[in-house]
Amino acid sequence: MTEEERRLVMSRILTGRKPEGPYSMPSSIFEPIYEEYPRLRSNDFRLVVDPELMGGQGDIEFIRAGDSTYPEGPVINEDNPTIALRSLESNPNLQKRILGDMLHDLPETDEKFNSMREEFKTSMTPRQKDLDRRVYKEATMPEGSVVNSDLEPSYGGKKLKHAYGEDRSYKDWHDRSRLDAWVRGRIAGQWGDEYYTDKQKEITDNMVRYLKEEEED
Repeated sequence: MTEEERRLVMSRILTGRKPEGPYSMPSSIFEPIYEEYPRLRSNDFRLVVDPELMGGQGDIEFIRAGDSTYPEGPVINEDNPTIALRSLESNPNLQKRILGDMLHDLPETDEKFNSMREEFKTSMTPRQKDLDRRVYKEATMPEGSVVNSDLEPSYGGKKLKHAYGEDRSYKDWHDRSRLDAWVRGRIAGQWGDEYYTDKQKEITDNMVRYLKEEEED
């Protein structure tokens, strides 16, 4: 347990709550991903199980080094990007889900990957942009609202209560979250190829090849 995690546990105890986390998971969980995608190793990710970090936004959350999950909240880890899970049971296909969230860190830490991400952004079609607008409209509904999850490829057409009261602007939401969803959707095998143009498949294939390269010393 890191010093930040100890402080987080103590703050919960002092407010009369029984802490449900954070529980640090062994770094060996990342090893199969690092072996396949060596360029991710230098980011030195951490993995914790902590349902209190989730809010209403699902079962997995990426937290940048030095960040909190909400304004003025406690820093989760000063030095390492962290992936938080609601529970292990709530995250089937764990390796794919972890890989997808690890990609959130690259736009700010890897210039070449970010340039390919920007290329993907400029390739988006009017139909894809319209889809994103509809997804954003549903995300801004009050937390717990029943929404048309047919919009989301990863939900497989099931009706879920997954609106979470998104309060960011569309631009911030798209730049920080939605664009990454498109990228990880293909790289981590979470969305089918039918959602992508041939150009976007080429871009994401180039991303995969890049991530599989060994970093230069």
